[in-house]
Amino acid sequence: MKKLLSFLLVPVCLLLCAVGCGKNDEKLEDGKFYTVTEAYEKGYLTREQVMSIAYYHNGGRSHNEEIMSEDYQPLLKTPEKLSKVTEASLRQTYIDHRWKEEDLKANEELAGEKLQVTIFEYNGTYGDCIAVKMTDNFTGYTCALWTEQVGDINIQYSDGNGMLIWIKTEETRA
Repeated sequence: MKKLLSFLLVPVCLLLCAVGCGKNDEKLEDGKFYTVTEAYEKGYLTREQVMSIAYYHNGGRSHNEEIMSEDYQPLLKTPEKLSKVTEASLRQTYIDHRWKEEDLKANEELAGEKLQVTIFEYNGTYGDCIAVKMTDNFTGYTCALWTEQVGDINIQYSDGNGMLIWIKTEETRA
């Protein structure tokens, strides 16, 4: 009887473990990039969220002293750090958004190396929106001071690379 019971329990336990483990596996999510202005105008970001993004990116109240009091506290970055799966989703969306397959192939052949996408600035997650700055090893940016003005909020940049707002596509929103 014990042998029969253990013979039946082992496959059942393995099956339960596989099903349970599968629920915790994160998968890449599809998304789309917008500028901060586009995301705000489409209603994906609130004014308070844009103020927090500007605060984190500008390194404080800089360029927004008139609208941010000295004791202004931005919304917390939650999560504090992006998960590896979320980073991979952002990188894949960046590649899909930025590169045509034939151009990517030509650049890789010319450079003799593969595309490397870097998320070098994370400025918070706000609902389904993630504020990041990204680049890759094939793209160069000129030095240029410019300001993205979103309503009355200023986001100051020192090169041609602006903030990206990644938003999960409708199909993948929970």
